[in-house]
Amino acid sequence: MSRPDDLREDIQRVRGDLAETVDALVAKTEVRRRAEEKAHDVKDRAVHKAHELKERAAEKAHEVKEKAQEVKQRADSRAHEVKERVETKAHEVKDLAGRKTHDGETDAWGGQVDGRVDAVRHRADNPSGSHPLGQVTALVRRKPVQAGALGLLIGALIALITRRWER
Repeated sequence: MSRPDDLREDIQRVRGDLAETVDALVAKTEVRRRAEEKAHDVKDRAVHKAHELKERAAEKAHEVKEKAQEVKQRADSRAHEVKERVETKAHEVKDLAGRKTHDGETDAWGGQVDGRVDAVRHRADNPSGSHPLGQVTALVRRKPVQAGALGLLIGALIALITRRWER
């Protein structure tokens, strides 16, 4: 071959090598640029999402605060109603208790008292009367430790009997 043909082939080969080198360099710079763009996009989305979440949290906090105020108002209203009812009932009971009833008088419901009030007062003042429950109550008041031990013993005996009964 001739010298100009050799030069042309050599130029073509160098051009090809040079094109490959340029393409490789462009590919490297393209990846870096794309990564930078992607990082910038991710950062923008994160900032935007954080802003949205902050706004939503503020809205929810406001809604919860309003709901809490509503619940508090309802509770206050209900408590006021209950307080008024309790006060009314307390006054009624006080009025009934304030009336002195004796034998032969009429009670608050229109019936004859016939000494029942005095009998109830006597039993309340003297629980250790002839009634067995009154005697137990008096024992418990006088000797609570012994009464507790007796109750424990009775409970254990009942448990033992029921176990044997089931077998």
